[in-house]
Amino acid sequence: MRIDLIKYQALGNDYLVLDLPADLDRLVALLPKLCDRHHGLGSDGLLAFDPEAMSVRVFNPDGSEAQKSGNGLRITAAHAVMEHGAGDTFELSTIGGPNPVRVLARNGAEVVSELDIGRPSFRAADLPARFDGEPGRVSLDTPAGRVEAMLVSVGNPHCVVFGEPVTKQRCMELGPHLENHNAFPDRTNVQLCEVVDHARARAEIWERGAGYTLASGTSSCAVAAAAHRKGLVDRDVSVSMPGGELAQRAQTDSKDSLDFLVGSKAELGSIKRRAFGELVKLSRMLVGITLLADDFNGAADLDEVLASLRKERDTLLADVAWTRSLSERLSLNVDVASTRVLYGESVSYTTLTDYRYTSAVGALSWNTSERTALTIQGSIGDYQALDGTTQSLNSNLQLGFKRQFNELWSASLSAGTSRESDKIKTPFETLESNESGSVYAANITRQARLLTLTAQASRSLIPSGYAFLSRQESYQISASYPRSERWTFGGYARWLRSKNPQFSGPAIDQSYVDVGLSAVWLFTEHWTVTLLASYVTTDVSPPQHHAEASGCSIQLARHFNRIEWH
Repeated sequence: MRIDLIKYQALGNDYLVLDLPADLDRLVALLPKLCDRHHGLGSDGLLAFDPEAMSVRVFNPDGSEAQKSGNGLRITAAHAVMEHGAGDTFELSTIGGPNPVRVLARNGAEVVSELDIGRPSFRAADLPARFDGEPGRVSLDTPAGRVEAMLVSVGNPHCVVFGEPVTKQRCMELGPHLENHNAFPDRTNVQLCEVVDHARARAEIWERGAGYTLASGTSSCAVAAAAHRKGLVDRDVSVSMPGGELAQRAQTDSKDSLDFLVGSKAELGSIKRRAFGELVKLSRMLVGITLLADDFNGAADLDEVLASLRKERDTLLADVAWTRSLSERLSLNVDVASTRVLYGESVSYTTLTDYRYTSAVGALSWNTSERTALTIQGSIGDYQALDGTTQSLNSNLQLGFKRQFNELWSASLSAGTSRESDKIKTPFETLESNESGSVYAANITRQARLLTLTAQASRSLIPSGYAFLSRQESYQISASYPRSERWTFGGYARWLRSKNPQFSGPAIDQSYVDVGLSAVWLFTEHWTVTLLASYVTTDVSPPQHHAEASGCSIQLARHFNRIEWH
């Protein structure tokens, strides 16, 4: 069974979104395992969205169906905008009734929206609850103690508790007892509430069918409605929850006639996820074209070499990547690529010539904990000049360690060895060599909202042909920014320096600066186009030579994803 799901979070309240039509009954039966945060994807529930009817059904992790979810509706609204092109105003229907939505702004994967939750009811029968009329306050006895609460329905039932410590511990003590209290035949959501001032309140949330929750849209409305009815807050109030704040605005000042709007920035990170089985990802990079132009000053013996850089070249790249989860902590990644570069007519045997390069990379990753991982990576590459002058076979083996310090910072270290075998034919003789080298690398990554910044540094002693080892060091800074669900922009700046021994004379020092910008366009679910522009400068000594190059390339990729459920 193939099921496509997208995971969103709003103030830490996360849901899986399923587009209908789909095999909903079968998926709902899997929800207890699917929503498990240790053995599944981890989620506060499932949102089954029908884009034709603009309706959504909300399911709890235990498989039960809820009448309404405020954050679930905000997530569905964002999904309708980002995935289905919904406008600035529309209605989302639930089994609890219609809910008008107004989209205020959209910035990439962040959607600012205002949702009309509707008019709260304080009638016990609307929850339902086993009390008469509209009780202003009820006393409920539980094994964790007696509490004083107010009953509110905003399309789903809520028990708002005043006078208790607003802490996670107390919420987890009272929550399950109040949710399943015999006063609520259909169970209830629970909030521990504290009013800070006339414009602010705090709450801890226990959701029916989901348990302790970082945030809830309907819960924040219930807290605002209950506090407003008691005369403790004004018509505009912000409710702070562990996952963040939600702003509530009452349509009227009357305590008996309220119509609440709820809204804030729904910071929705849209993440395709996998679970229970095998994820296979195939990418085929079809055609890339690169144009280079140089401006240089050099000695006569390098004129022909540098002249080849000015030639237009065509690059054909085919790439297949495969990922498989071997267990809960172990995963395998394999990438096989073949590149063919056509320069046209070669100037002489010393210049760059048409070639084909085929490589295979395999990486085995072991998540030793939630924040650390060990990686062993091996690669092999085969370089063949199409005129038969050069053959080269290189291999590399590296061990790596990665540490995720928190949600913002991560770092990794790696060390390894490399080996290269070369055979180079000249008009005079055939040169052969077999050399080994070493590679060391480190990088640090900083996540700033949607922007990802990465700094990398490496030093290596690598085979460079002719039985010599080239000493290299490189530094790179890169950035990635998902502007929207369809567009991702990036850039990098890299500096590389190498010292290459020669048969006679001093070693050649070469410094290399490369700056590039990229744009990736996801124009369908499976197809992407990558646009890359770059600028390169190279300085070589002795003697002193300088070269500059600018280039652009276009890549078309087809992605195949499969999720198998067992």
